[in-house]
Amino acid sequence: MDKLSLTSDVLANLKELGLTMPEPLDTFLAGLKPELNDGFDVLTGIYAVVIKNEEKAETGFLVQKWQDGNESRRFQITVDVTDVLKGNGNPGRRLWMRYNEDEKGVQRLVNDLFTAGLLDKIDRTSIESLKTTLPNLTGQAMYVRAWGWKREGDDQEKQSVSVKSEKALKKLLAEKSSTPF
Repeated sequence: MDKLSLTSDVLANLKELGLTMPEPLDTFLAGLKPELNDGFDVLTGIYAVVIKNEEKAETGFLVQKWQDGNESRRFQITVDVTDVLKGNGNPGRRLWMRYNEDEKGVQRLVNDLFTAGLLDKIDRTSIESLKTTLPNLTGQAMYVRAWGWKREGDDQEKQSVSVKSEKALKKLLAEKSSTPF
């Protein structure tokens, strides 16, 4: 009989006799009560972020099919906060920037990439080339401003994010630090 099976037999015999010691983690967890969590607070402030592209944090062109047969088609840039310059967040928080596939959405996407200084990292010769090269932004850093808003008649606060240039960021931080309150 090998040592592993002998140890398993001894532990099983002790358990039958009620002579096992409780695990420290089990003892600790026994006194805890689960709390309901409505999710994360809406981020407000200015953040340094890095672009991600991994499972559940995709950057690129996404098509999602819904149960009712409809589908949503959009460009998405997913970012993780790396540094809190001013605000209520902390490193590791995730934000999503979504852009419609229509002309207005593509213009917003290209404008945000220009503002972030990342326009040269993608191929923008066509919508198809933009779709295939957007994931190449993975690992790139940029700055964003985040805030919350509510629709009229809706109590749930929504997250909004806008890309900030380094120049605008310096000016905004200088203005905020000179405010006496």
